[in-house]
Amino acid sequence: ADELYLFDNQFTGLLPESMGGMVDLLNLYLHDNQFDGPIPSSLGRLKRLQRLYLHDNKLSGEIPPELSGIVSLTRLQLQNNELEGPIPTELGNFLGLTDFQLHGNRGLTGAMPDEICDLRPQDEDVFDQNNPVIISPDDLAILTVNCDTGGGSGVACDCCSHCF
Repeated sequence: ADELYLFDNQFTGLLPESMGGMVDLLNLYLHDNQFDGPIPSSLGRLKRLQRLYLHDNKLSGEIPPELSGIVSLTRLQLQNNELEGPIPTELGNFLGLTDFQLHGNRGLTGAMPDEICDLRPQDEDVFDQNNPVIISPDDLAILTVNCDTGGGSGVACDCCSHCF
């Protein structure tokens, strides 16, 4: 099978490191459950994966930089978890990423890495923070995070399509 649909089932517990062995997966939908603990770094071995939906769980800890090994990734949805720490610069290696959502993770800190911002549309004339325009199919059209608006919490992000 090249797709795994386990979303919206109220599953609990840790995501096993052995998930990194499912190397033929194209899409992994584990969102809207109660998974907790860290995101397994072994997921970085899923080179063919195009969509990774882990949003709306209770995942915690830092985002593993090993996820940058998923070279085919187009959509990474990590919003509404309990992730913390800086956003890894290695995630700027997702050259085909069009959708990267991190909002709802109030423990994320620092600044959005330039490597990720460089994936956003660069044409100032068509870039509108409230209405992202896709300039090419490979542009990162959706980039969301809880932004630091001067209160010292959140992520400093000048390139996000939406700040929460």
